[in-house]
Amino acid sequence: TSDRPKRDPLPKRSMTAAQINSYCSRGIYRKCYDVENVELALPTPENIGLIKQGLPVSELPAPLHESPQTVATIAFRKLREIIGKKMQNGKSPGLSGWTRELLFTLFCTEVHPIAEAALTGIFNDIANANLSEGEKTFFRTIILTPLRYLDKVKIRALMLTDVILKVCWKSLLTEIKDDFVLKTGQVHGRKGQSALAVLAIQMALNEDQVVVSLDISNAFPTLKRDTFMEYVKNHRDWWQIIPLLNMMYTVVVSARWYLSDGKMNFIEFLVTTGTLQGCASGPQLYVCGTVETTAKFGASIIQMADDINVCGPPSKVLGSARGVIEEFAKIGQEVSLAKKMKILLPPRASVKMPGINEAPFDKAEFVTNPLMLLGGLVSPRPAGGEAVMKAADGA
Repeated sequence: TSDRPKRDPLPKRSMTAAQINSYCSRGIYRKCYDVENVELALPTPENIGLIKQGLPVSELPAPLHESPQTVATIAFRKLREIIGKKMQNGKSPGLSGWTRELLFTLFCTEVHPIAEAALTGIFNDIANANLSEGEKTFFRTIILTPLRYLDKVKIRALMLTDVILKVCWKSLLTEIKDDFVLKTGQVHGRKGQSALAVLAIQMALNEDQVVVSLDISNAFPTLKRDTFMEYVKNHRDWWQIIPLLNMMYTVVVSARWYLSDGKMNFIEFLVTTGTLQGCASGPQLYVCGTVETTAKFGASIIQMADDINVCGPPSKVLGSARGVIEEFAKIGQEVSLAKKMKILLPPRASVKMPGINEAPFDKAEFVTNPLMLLGGLVSPRPAGGEAVMKAADGA
């Protein structure tokens, strides 16, 4: 044994619900497990009920038409790139037991041409859903890990798809370049992502614009699936995901909460709506389902997946924010009123905003000090800035 002294374990961090939501929406679950105000939930009737509340039952969309133009083709070098550079060790393997470490050994070391062809064939069969019904059902069975916030009655249900499926999704999605998305305020998938959004928000504040930060309630699971199915159908750049999309999103998915009883017993939850938050497809399909709504508001929206920030001059920003709230509600995306809406104020001395005394803005929190937003620091006002005036309508 080594005489080297052991390090003391790092203290657990505190993390707000908004930070946890942001990490989960990006699939960064490892940051959420060792937090002092979050714990793994117990299978109590209350917790089971909370999970069911977050998974609304909805009619499934019809499968999209498949043709020779929708056949997916993944090269071995692409699989090697995804496994070697785009995935991390220590991730949950899913029910197959295939971990990233195992796949790295198979793909990222010297591979015989026969083995290379066989491995490529396996992943292309999955990407094109050339599978038996039993195999499809296997991939549609995902692991549910529920986290409970200690400071509120709320459950965050993490849904983890199999690593094999993640590789297929990532291999297909990273090849898509959608010019329409790039022309909107949606930054997910772009180089820099949330850092780009933080910079844009700070620039808006520096130009004396007000920023209204909106929180979508239970965003991924409640998005209407017809939104992204229709978008994929109408945009040829996305056609190669159609076979996998049909396999995962037009049939009921079984999310299983496995119990720690040594007997592999589980509680099953049926998923029929929204995007699969623990799947590599989740954030991208959320973008597909919301981008046409986002585009209606031009440069007034800065959006990172389901984090929406509305920018504009004080005289117009609340009208824009109300329009955003109404349009997103049409696709199943309701702004949460359980938490205080944040309104970030620009450096000027006073801010007069028509509509500030009307719901939902009448209970908003004015932010004048630096704060963390999307993982970055934004500063609404310089240190020691002037007092804020909450003006009446039209004043």
